[in-house]
Amino acid sequence: MSISRRHFLLTTSGALAVGGLAPAVVRAQATVKLGTAVLGDYALAGPFIVAADKGFFQAEGLNVEFVPFRGGPNLVKAVIAGEVLLGATGSTDILVFREAGMPIKMVATHTEGNHFTLNVAPEIQSVNDLKGKSIGVTSAGSTTWVFARMVAKNQGWDPDRDVKVVALGGLDAQLAALSRKEIHAYVWGDGGAVVQLTGKSKVLMRLDRVTPRWISQIQYVSEDGIKKQNEQIRKAMRALFLSMKYMREQTNDAAEIVSKKIGKALEAKGVAMLDAPVSGGEKGAIDGALSIMVGGDKAVFERVLPIFQAMGKTITLLGPLGFGGFTKLANQIIVAVNLTALAEALTLGKKAGLDRDLLLTALAGGLAGSKCLEQKRANYMANTYSPGFKVDLHFKDLGLIMESARELGVPLPTTAVVQELFNALRVKGRGGLDHSGVITLLEDLAGAS
Repeated sequence: MSISRRHFLLTTSGALAVGGLAPAVVRAQATVKLGTAVLGDYALAGPFIVAADKGFFQAEGLNVEFVPFRGGPNLVKAVIAGEVLLGATGSTDILVFREAGMPIKMVATHTEGNHFTLNVAPEIQSVNDLKGKSIGVTSAGSTTWVFARMVAKNQGWDPDRDVKVVALGGLDAQLAALSRKEIHAYVWGDGGAVVQLTGKSKVLMRLDRVTPRWISQIQYVSEDGIKKQNEQIRKAMRALFLSMKYMREQTNDAAEIVSKKIGKALEAKGVAMLDAPVSGGEKGAIDGALSIMVGGDKAVFERVLPIFQAMGKTITLLGPLGFGGFTKLANQIIVAVNLTALAEALTLGKKAGLDRDLLLTALAGGLAGSKCLEQKRANYMANTYSPGFKVDLHFKDLGLIMESARELGVPLPTTAVVQELFNALRVKGRGGLDHSGVITLLEDLAGAS
């Protein structure tokens, strides 16, 4: 599900938390409530929404009401009270809650991989700026608490002395403390990208840069629920596992299902939504010169245009919800193919004995010139490929592109080859390189390393 989570954020920006996503069910033997710690996280909420839409709960004889909460602490109270049968939340929440004496048990992993983010006040420019300052987390011992301490250690700091990690609870409390300057950063999931659009905070870094291997989310139930509703728990889990399988195999359809459900829920609450993926790389983000590809209602677009203008220069409304996401897929094809073509050209030049600096200057001045060449020139000259945008992340995008192309009946032969080159980089352990690092593979193949 890590593939489509990114697509979800590109196509459902604005979905922070909303309740009452109740699927219509024709036949059911039991009515149960299932909950998640937040709504604005595709990997967490997506399986519940897809299972309802595709009839997976119904096939198990369950009439399900999906209830997203605003943080793990609120969800666990509902699970213990018997108001919610099964909850999905951050992986370390179960440890914190059980240590506090709460009668709950983990029943399954829900999401593997690390998609948490470090979110900061607008004036914070780098992690170094956080030394001596406070970082907000949900609770001591939680996933967010663990990552806040890991960020500090990654900087070579003492997490007990060089930063102050403050347990504040849910997102509302984090943002309130941030606005009062009681904290200068907080750790959250993918929803941090949504908050960034409101201007209340910005995503400084994804925490897979600190540790990529992580079981991010789990499913849990109360001990009382196991005793009294064991069969219903098993049925709900079977439906969720089938939904996860569907999401892996039909990523584009799943993302569309979730975005529509979220959109309807938001509309019912009077909240409008746009999808607004961006392009321009790290430099474009720093310079406020991103290209922003927007899908959604024109009136909503015009209302939030000043926010987009603070982040980008080329801002295009492309059509209804989802059109921004598909434009981003097209963008990622061009970038991946362009970087691969650049890598081939520079490898050829290297074998021929050409001066790389002069070669890049000549190419930049003609039709071969591109933003990719301009932004990645320093990498090619230094022969170092620190990310930027990782090979691993672009490979995930290429997977989504190829699956979407197959569903639409569009052959993409060049993209398919580039996808395999990126896969080969990952096999060689280079998935953490900047995507311009595809040149290292081509130099290996040419014996020009």
